[in-house]
Amino acid sequence: MASGFVLCADDFALTDGVSRSILALLEAGRLSAAGAMTNRPHWRGFAAAFGALADKADLGLHLNLTCAAPLGAMPRLAPGGE
Repeated sequence: MASGFVLCADDFALTDGVSRSILALLEAGRLSAAGAMTNRPHWRGFAAAFGALADKADLGLHLNLTCAAPLGAMPRLAPGGE
């Protein structure tokens, strides 16, 4: 884990390429943290690989309030589904 400086990659699961790049950087020890966007289509396919790297970096949730559809109904904030 990091000591003094944290380099965090955001947007894991945004796209296939972003996810693969973040995984490669985590595996190489080039990142100290990463945040995942769990409401993106790529999340399910990459979730296990992301979680498997929990011993190499701090992994967390990227709160995603503006990109894609919500995980559940949000009639006041996203009445149109996005």
